[in-house]
Amino acid sequence: MGIASLAFAAGSTLLSAGRYFMQNQVQRIETVQALRATIDSMTRDLRLAGACLPIQGDFSPIDAINSGTTDTITTRSGLVRPNLTCIYSALSANAAQNATALTVTSTAGFQIGMGGYIFNPVTLTGQDFNITNIVGNTLTSDTQMNQAYSSAAGSASTVYATERRRYTIDNTTNPSIPALTISINGGTAQQFASGIESMNIQYRLFRNCPSCDTLDLPASADWPLLNEIILNVTARSQKTDISGNYYRRSAQFIAKPRNLIPTS
Repeated sequence: MGIASLAFAAGSTLLSAGRYFMQNQVQRIETVQALRATIDSMTRDLRLAGACLPIQGDFSPIDAINSGTTDTITTRSGLVRPNLTCIYSALSANAAQNATALTVTSTAGFQIGMGGYIFNPVTLTGQDFNITNIVGNTLTSDTQMNQAYSSAAGSASTVYATERRRYTIDNTTNPSIPALTISINGGTAQQFASGIESMNIQYRLFRNCPSCDTLDLPASADWPLLNEIILNVTARSQKTDISGNYYRRSAQFIAKPRNLIPTS
């Protein structure tokens, strides 16, 4: 009986150790997967920022908030048709200030729920909006126009189909499990990757190179100088190990927006 008891105790210890080992491995795999998903998605969006959109005037395909280790970043990119052509169309009728109806030469490719951006080539300014309805060649905006937009030949304003993606860390919905969230076109933020507890972003400008200026947040006038985006992300396991410690993995990656043209 003594020998049997010892064997049973040893077996129980081995089983417990094996169970804890497997639990730790699962936690590590989930943490690495969350980190990899974050890197893959954000790298793609940052590299595509500005695609099919104007590069002149006050438009910036990147917007951000510096909050220490819980930064927020928003990317803007144009949408494409199945044949990979950009979705945009010039105004065919003037749009007055405060108007919400935008009549264009063609609505092919535009869909309700898409984001939009209208650009005035004369003032080199524009604004974001969401498309709430399409009737014939008229798009309905959820936002009133902040200025009058002309349809005159040679200076007609252009409407682009866009997608705005906002990445931020949510530490409040479930304080025990932070998460990276994504909001599309200003919609409700949805959890994208669980366990992402910190995201620190820096911006390298095409200025004072070869070292190049690296800032926590560029001034508004400096966005056209953006050359590279440096992201430092840390993911942690959802549960602690037997010692009460979280498993953490950190990574740094650099994304270069391919559709910007930095100027010295």
